[in-house]
Amino acid sequence: LTPPFDDLLLQGGLNVSYSLFDGGGRQARIRGAESQADAARAGLDAVRQAVVNRVVSSYVEVLGRQETLAAHDSRILSLESERARARRLLEVGRAADVDVLRVEAALASGQADRTRVAVTLDRAERDLAALVGAPVGETRAGQLVPLILMPTPLPSRESLVGQALQASPIVEEARRRQAAADAAVGLAMSVRWPEARLIGNYLAFGGGSTRPE
Repeated sequence: LTPPFDDLLLQGGLNVSYSLFDGGGRQARIRGAESQADAARAGLDAVRQAVVNRVVSSYVEVLGRQETLAAHDSRILSLESERARARRLLEVGRAADVDVLRVEAALASGQADRTRVAVTLDRAERDLAALVGAPVGETRAGQLVPLILMPTPLPSRESLVGQALQASPIVEEARRRQAAADAAVGLAMSVRWPEARLIGNYLAFGGGSTRPE
């Protein structure tokens, strides 16, 4: 006569481990991850600064091209006045045909130069519109506010270099990447140290109709 027994056996276990000492590997990994995150943020700041510099450069280029175009317009008006004067002198016999031809050649050259400047101005206006995401009509030279340069004393070269190194996001990104590299070196060196762990186990048995023991 076999005694009654459960046909269902239950077994459960719990394993808990904690590293008491890993040679500084965990701390090095944390420092490396933090440095990489800081480097990524600094890289984002560098990209933003580059975009701002491009917008400012494009803005100044539009205004500069507009001033150059105005100078060419003044030159063309002067050459047209000179051509009219040369033709009047030619009519009264006080100028030669070559004088009129010389003025007309200079006028044709000036008109060609003005056309080239007008094309570059239009290109600069369109580039500025693409950078700021605005219609081209809003970035025409006539819609922009002229720049006013105030005469201020310039700081010393050493002061400018110090400020650039302190505030530049590119330099900050390089610092953070160096810190991440140093942390990676510490992580690699941590494997030479012995590792100590604390491990605990709990095991219980039971059946379908019995309490676990």
